[in-house]
Amino acid sequence: MAEHRNNKWNNLLGSLNEGSNAWTRFYGLNRALIRKRLPSRPLKDSSGKTIFDPKSKADLLADSLETQFRSLLETSSSILWSTIN
Repeated sequence: MAEHRNNKWNNLLGSLNEGSNAWTRFYGLNRALIRKRLPSRPLKDSSGKTIFDPKSKADLLADSLETQFRSLLETSSSILWSTIN
């Protein structure tokens, strides 16, 4: 099994040096090998509680955006209403 894996790896590395787009293929392989997925950072709600769960984080973001846009809409509508009257 290890020999097969080493042969496949050697074939892949050998193929990177062939053709006009060798540098592009090498760069892509290098990026794929060193790319590390960053861990998802926790969020804090208004009470300071740390939230790790993706669904809870999405709900927190949705609530936050709703609050921001609701206050923006209320301010805009009050300004519009005072301009009309």
